[in-house]
Amino acid sequence: MALQKKLDAWRGQIRMPMPLALWVQEQGQRNFRSMNAELVEMVRRFREEAEAKKEARA
Repeated sequence: MALQKKLDAWRGQIRMPMPLALWVQEQGQRNFRSMNAELVEMVRRFREEAEAKKEARA
């Protein structure tokens, strides 16, 4: 019986303009994170802000 690897994260590829990618990489270095971890944190913060705005309008 083969073991199945259970993933709790989506894996994929994205494309972005090089200047933006370099900026994200720089932000990650400043925050002692990988580029991936920095993108995850940025998206998480954006989601929190969007949800807070949505709740404020309700």
